[in-house]
Amino acid sequence: MPHTAAQLVEGVETLRSLPSAYLHIKRVIDDPRSSTNDLARAISSDPALTARVLRLVNSPLYGFSSKIETVSRALVVLGIQQIHDLALATSVAAVFKSARPQRLDMERFWRESVYCALAARSVAKLCNVLDSERLFVAGLLHGLGTLVLFDRAPQEAAEAARQAAQGARSILEAQRALIGCDYAAVGALLARRWSLPSNLCSAIAHHLQPGAAEPPAVIESIVHIGYWVMRAAQDGLAQDAWARSLSPAAWAATGLTAECFSLVRMQADAQFAETLAMLADGASRVA
Repeated sequence: MPHTAAQLVEGVETLRSLPSAYLHIKRVIDDPRSSTNDLARAISSDPALTARVLRLVNSPLYGFSSKIETVSRALVVLGIQQIHDLALATSVAAVFKSARPQRLDMERFWRESVYCALAARSVAKLCNVLDSERLFVAGLLHGLGTLVLFDRAPQEAAEAARQAAQGARSILEAQRALIGCDYAAVGALLARRWSLPSNLCSAIAHHLQPGAAEPPAVIESIVHIGYWVMRAAQDGLAQDAWARSLSPAAWAATGLTAECFSLVRMQADAQFAETLAMLADGASRVA
């Protein structure tokens, strides 16, 4: 029996909400009466979240010459939006850590999510997008709907993955035929239920088909490129095969060419192991 995205999202218990610490921070940020001091206090009130944010800020992802020891200082250096996105990234890691869908290789899923996040962040920097952390989060969340599909329709989701791996259909086509909807639509709906920013929801919905998004679709295109860099790295695709898979809309929206592949992959490879360990460690503390 075909399922709608709404039916699947409504039925998944473990992914209903983000951790309370992040939700508190979001309420403070959304309150026009709040100050940066209010936000610093909100983050600092949760020692585990404080530790995770400061660990990321002081990691090679940023490369600051001196250590940032307080949330207040991190807010001055990075700004409210980037600190919000870091808090969201670590909160998403906690949600992923708690998920145990049937028939899904969670280790592989987690590795692919982190690699896509790093690749999207690198592409964003090449495009001179100022809010590159938003793209890190978008890359991290690109496969969110996969968790829902494997939780609610594990047999069909596994069969769709098998068909896609064999080249019989694309993953979206296989999921639509076997389940009734695809992981991109499901993930975008769950992100909206979480009240995440609309551009993040759109990036999740259109990361495989950026041309379907409203122009100029830059964020969707950046995650699209990041996704295929990740696929090339994880599946051992050659550069020419990777380049053929990309939507022309992504090149048009970003102004990049296939020559960016090597640099993006090199940067993601260099940061992958440490970022994976940091996010996994942070998730285990709150799971």
